[in-house]
Amino acid sequence: MLGDHWSPEPEALILDAKRRDTYEDKPLPCTTMLYAWIDKGQLKTRNIHLQEKCRRRPKNKLYHRSHQRVLGMSINERPPEVATREEFGHWEIDTVIGSKDKSEPVLLTLVERKTRFEILTLIENTSAQAVTRSIRCLQTQLESYINHIQIDNS
Repeated sequence: MLGDHWSPEPEALILDAKRRDTYEDKPLPCTTMLYAWIDKGQLKTRNIHLQEKCRRRPKNKLYHRSHQRVLGMSINERPPEVATREEFGHWEIDTVIGSKDKSEPVLLTLVERKTRFEILTLIENTSAQAVTRSIRCLQTQLESYINHIQIDNS
């Protein structure tokens, strides 16, 4: 395994052991366990010996992208009253994508944090223009509804 830079796949190890006629018919650990042993230094093989693993980023580390676009205030920077849900009027917005085809419609969700009131609407795609159009349409509908209520109550 070390000399050939193999990945620690049980199947590959079994085939090689059978080819060398050194295979004992005993259960072998799964691939995940073998990688865990390598990460802990319990085997002679190290990550540097595994060509494929060295090319990939570990999943448990967070990387800071220095050239990342800032599209607005971070969720961590929002005012404390938003987190306590004591004040009406703080909305969260998100899109729900059903398929990976970008031409497919997506679901736009708006949730008011205090009341958990939800507005769901179907929009043509995830573009900023489609989201803006939908929000403006919802705003127009809401203003019309409020004006209608005020006229009826007069």
